[in-house]
Amino acid sequence: MYASPITLNRSWLEQFWRLAWPISLQAVLLSLLGLVDVLMVATLGDAEVAAVGYAGRAFFVAIVILNGFSTACAILSAQHWGTKNWTAIGRTVALSFYAGLIFTLATLAFMLFSPSTIMQWGSSDAHLVAIGSDYIRATALMILFTLPVIVFESALRASGNTKLPLYISVFAVIANIALNQVLIFGFGSIPAMGIVGAGVATVIARLLQLVVLWASLWWQKHPLLKVCLIGFWQFKQAELIKYAKLAVPLVINFSIWSSGVFVFATLYGQLGTNALAAMSLISPIEGIAISCFMGFSSACSIMVGNKLGANQFKQAWTDARLALLVSPIAAIGIGVAIWLLSYPLLNLFGALESETLQLAQQLVLVLAASTWLRIFNMVLINGILRSGGDNSFCLMSDTFCQWGVGLMLTSIAIFVFDVSLITAFCIALSEEVFKAMLCFWRMNQKKWLRNLTTEPLAETN
Repeated sequence: MYASPITLNRSWLEQFWRLAWPISLQAVLLSLLGLVDVLMVATLGDAEVAAVGYAGRAFFVAIVILNGFSTACAILSAQHWGTKNWTAIGRTVALSFYAGLIFTLATLAFMLFSPSTIMQWGSSDAHLVAIGSDYIRATALMILFTLPVIVFESALRASGNTKLPLYISVFAVIANIALNQVLIFGFGSIPAMGIVGAGVATVIARLLQLVVLWASLWWQKHPLLKVCLIGFWQFKQAELIKYAKLAVPLVINFSIWSSGVFVFATLYGQLGTNALAAMSLISPIEGIAISCFMGFSSACSIMVGNKLGANQFKQAWTDARLALLVSPIAAIGIGVAIWLLSYPLLNLFGALESETLQLAQQLVLVLAASTWLRIFNMVLINGILRSGGDNSFCLMSDTFCQWGVGLMLTSIAIFVFDVSLITAFCIALSEEVFKAMLCFWRMNQKKWLRNLTTEPLAETN
């Protein structure tokens, strides 16, 4: 079935690139913002960098879980767009918002009232816990504004509009950097707030992003705004069940995976403040590398999802294989670029301790060498398997590979064999190796080739 050879052609590459580059650029800008945050905070000391980096992982967990709701929205919206059904897209956005709001409010309450609990998981340093708690409390409201932004953006991208979210993100990033400068270091009568200022700047910038997004849709008289306003009051039981069956495994999957990332950060924190600070330094660099290809994954999901929604299964299979061929090859080039730029980039953090910088330089080399494998898995899972609703398998593979392989081996290495940070970081990559083998096998089973908008969403195992 669909076993014909594939060939790259210009029209396919142009369509793929047209969808991919705005999403990738938007993600890169957000990662650059993280790098600028670390650069600014680095002038305050190693403890501040470690605190912001570890607290940032907590926010990462929350945002990734919210992405579970928006990913379900994107998958269904992409397939509804295959038949240009704006009304169904509006109801899907509304369902995603209501479902995500419950988690958002619970997370917001926990971060506002128990931030020290989060910080104590990663460090016993009282100073680090105190300043990290202040940062979490100052940044917590950002979660509330993030939910509607990512849900609306997912629907826009699913309908092929990837540029509007990009332009608004550019505005938000510029605003955030400017606010960072003012609130972290002070300006005129505004006092210096340190890392708390970084948190407040993030909240204000995300609120501005939401306001500008809605204003832009209203000014353009975009159909998404109208159908969403109607969709908030109109639900179909069949769509609710279909959304729930798709979203629940995604949210569980994203929760388990992002929690695993947080546990990795906690394990590295056991190796000392310098190790935690070094990981905080390379996190935005890692984010930039991965962000370069988020657009590839999303473009693959959009193209494959549109074909599945139109029952063009042979073309969906071809698009999937082409995306999986192009992405890791391009990622090798990004890995080389990271390696070449790592030394001048890390020299910008000269105010930090030499031990922290040496650790970071070693970690960047491993990161550069493994980027292609991470991208391969991202396109394979998010771009291909999930586009056809194969979320149960993705949940199983993510859980087994991360918790049963990566975290288990890394924990043994740190607590039993007392390995160095660089060795622990290399061992953690075992997760990616096992995941690639499992998911590539699953892709070739072709069980994900199905139209979710016209058939019952049966679980695939």
